[in-house]
Amino acid sequence: MKYYLYIIYSAKLNSYYIGLTIDLENRLFKHRHSGVKFFRNIRDWKLVYTEDFIHRRTAKRKCIQFKKMNENNNIPLFLQTKMI
Repeated sequence: MKYYLYIIYSAKLNSYYIGLTIDLENRLFKHRHSGVKFFRNIRDWKLVYTEDFIHRRTAKRKCIQFKKMNENNNIPLFLQTKMI
């Protein structure tokens, strides 16, 4: 089983969301069509980064690293280095 770390971005909110899933396509669909307050009125979420892992533990560690980066507003810098 693969585990997917993903980052989605909303230009409307100028915000990143970092998540972990085993079914990326279904999870993205749920974000776009969710009734959850954070996602309800925002439909412009775009997938900007994915990474897959074999082990859940490794994926979870990386997810925590990214969430710490997001707290310090370092996600845009990380994404720029990946585009080079």
